[in-house]
Amino acid sequence: MHQALLTAFLVLTLTAPAQTTRLDADAAQLRYDDLALDLASTPPGPERDLFAGVLADRTSRFDDALRLLTPLASDRTLSPSRLALVLGSLADVNIKLFRYAQASALYTRLLTEDPAGLSPTLLKDDQDDADTLKLLLSAPPQTIRIDSPIDLATHSDPLGSITADLTAHNVTSPWILDTGANFSVVSETFARQLGLTLSAGVAHTQGATGAENPFHAAILDNLTLGSATLHHVVLLVLPDANLTIQTGRKKSYVIPAILGYPVFQALGIIRFTHDHHFQAGPTLPLTGNSSPLYMEKLNVLFSCRTHDRTRPFLFDSGA
Repeated sequence: MHQALLTAFLVLTLTAPAQTTRLDADAAQLRYDDLALDLASTPPGPERDLFAGVLADRTSRFDDALRLLTPLASDRTLSPSRLALVLGSLADVNIKLFRYAQASALYTRLLTEDPAGLSPTLLKDDQDDADTLKLLLSAPPQTIRIDSPIDLATHSDPLGSITADLTAHNVTSPWILDTGANFSVVSETFARQLGLTLSAGVAHTQGATGAENPFHAAILDNLTLGSATLHHVVLLVLPDANLTIQTGRKKSYVIPAILGYPVFQALGIIRFTHDHHFQAGPTLPLTGNSSPLYMEKLNVLFSCRTHDRTRPFLFDSGA
């Protein structure tokens, strides 16, 4: 799963669009700090609306993104790369709003009508996303009830990953807290323990070796994180073999469950502390210095300065 994300990230960084304005380059190279600055000097018009809409999506201002990008989805004067950017961003907004059927329709249009705007690698990545959404067409939107800030003790699993003990369907188990996972994931064995109903269809995602990993989808009715309860959490259910990691010569570990980005999004503010706690909630106070976060699809990016340049980094607590 992470290999596909990394490959798409590198292609976005290295591939220039057919139109090579500064705004196009900013978006293609994930330079969203620069995009915000360059938009400030861009005159009003369709071009400004397009990239302002893209930036609104990347900063989770969904209403602004829909308002600016929806009219452009029918603009046939756009180049293939720009139309692909519009359709992909609109699909992304709908996924983050848990409108899976609307996002699926946008991906279908992108992949059948306008694939010329995508590189082969991004085309494959979007095809995998489209196939995933087809498993979720009737899924209800994820919801959350949170009564007070969350404070959970965290632990390290045999892989050294950050985990917290979470309860779902009266089963408590360690879940990896993985901001780099586009969706939450469970093994087939753990899915059976939870009593989940798996989708009839199967989709695929690219693993670290480049191989295509098959998975079903399932909907978790409830998941408890401290004072919060989430409903209708999308889970990708992978074969145990695809979540088995060798930890020694004759030892292996099957990852039971991974908590993915849509849950973190719902929590509003999250914090990993040095003394092994996970804290979250929309009223959690912010402390210390900060860096803006941007969302490239369901991947969390932030800016760091190194070698006298500001560069985008992937925030992946599961790596």
